[in-house]
Amino acid sequence: MKNRPKVRSTKLEVQSGKLEIFNLMLICLTLFLLPAITKAQNTMSLKAVLDSITANNAGLQKFGYTTKANIEMGNMSKAWDAPTVSLGMEEFPYSNQMQMDNGARKMLMLNVDQMLPNFANQKAKAEYYQSFKNQNMNDYFTLKNKLFAEAKSAYFTELISTKRLSVLAEQGKMLELLIKIAEARLQYSQADLPTIYNARAKLGSLESMKIKEESMIRQARSTLNYLMSKPLTSDLQIDTSMSLSRYKEQITQYDTSFVLQNRSDIQRMTNEITSMRLNQKVAQTMSKPMFGVGFKNMRMADGTYMYSAMASMKLPLVPWSSKGYKSEVKAINYEIMAMEKERKNMVNETTSMIKNTMLDLQAQYKGLDIYEQRILPDYKKTFEVNLNAFGENKGDIFRTLMAWDDLLMKRMDYLNVLDQTYKMEVMYEEAIQK
Repeated sequence: MKNRPKVRSTKLEVQSGKLEIFNLMLICLTLFLLPAITKAQNTMSLKAVLDSITANNAGLQKFGYTTKANIEMGNMSKAWDAPTVSLGMEEFPYSNQMQMDNGARKMLMLNVDQMLPNFANQKAKAEYYQSFKNQNMNDYFTLKNKLFAEAKSAYFTELISTKRLSVLAEQGKMLELLIKIAEARLQYSQADLPTIYNARAKLGSLESMKIKEESMIRQARSTLNYLMSKPLTSDLQIDTSMSLSRYKEQITQYDTSFVLQNRSDIQRMTNEITSMRLNQKVAQTMSKPMFGVGFKNMRMADGTYMYSAMASMKLPLVPWSSKGYKSEVKAINYEIMAMEKERKNMVNETTSMIKNTMLDLQAQYKGLDIYEQRILPDYKKTFEVNLNAFGENKGDIFRTLMAWDDLLMKRMDYLNVLDQTYKMEVMYEEAIQK
């Protein structure tokens, strides 16, 4: 009869423990579903970030000015050489060489010379300078592609860190309740103190991991704000509901013609070769003769006037002059051949990189599917089984804590693989310049 209150107390404790386990499982279920039904307000989508970079990034805005500069350089090449004007005294013969009239003739002389332009050279120069605007456009899209890749990488870094924080919060709440239940059962010798201390230490580890992820988020936001030309400390909420693109393109479509048509850095090499040929044309026009005119007007001491009109012509075809522009034409031709070889090598390298990245992506997708369909569900079930056994006094907190630890590790491993897959998709999009 004296033992009955103790049995009743134990039954109450077991029922209370089962209720706590039920509450724990309910909280776990709620925490697992919460990310799917909760979305941050006033979020900024990735597309909005990229649009902001296009509109506001100072590095992209500079190309508008460089293109205008090239146009003005083309206009400059159409200018004529400035005329030469000289004014002075002319005297003949020298004062110590007296003539029969016993006097020297002194005259005030005005001289004007003007070289006529080489119109073929002017036209060739104008075309050469204006061809740079195509290279500027290529540089614009190349930099834009690079900035977009950097923005996507930072965006996905924050997305993964946010997911990690969510996992840490969920696991932390589960661990706190386990500790609470274990402490309540300690007085009935149904839990051991070292395991409880071990669980408390894991709470500290979770806090340390949380600090690291919060720092990663701040760094990612700083990068995004810099790319959008916003203050580095501006608040930014990303869309955490984004999913993978899961590309399924055929590798065979990425041949050399695709790379030549879609990569702006390779198109720049093609346009640079075009500019070289135009510069070669400029050098070739130096073989044409150049003409000039000159006029002299003189007023003698007795008030009479004299004038002189002359025409001049430069002859660049003579051997000691022609070697200059001929060597320049040959040098440019060698540079063109070198650039063509470099372009061919870059096309082959880029084509190979795109195909290898796509193969890596397919492997990453399969690895993620294994995590989502097999690994994570199995570890979650293991934790739930240990949790149920713990609630029914058939298990112990040590095994439950190990199952919790394994679940945390696999969930974090999954996010690491997901992070790698996001970054690999960014690499792929940068490679095909999407």
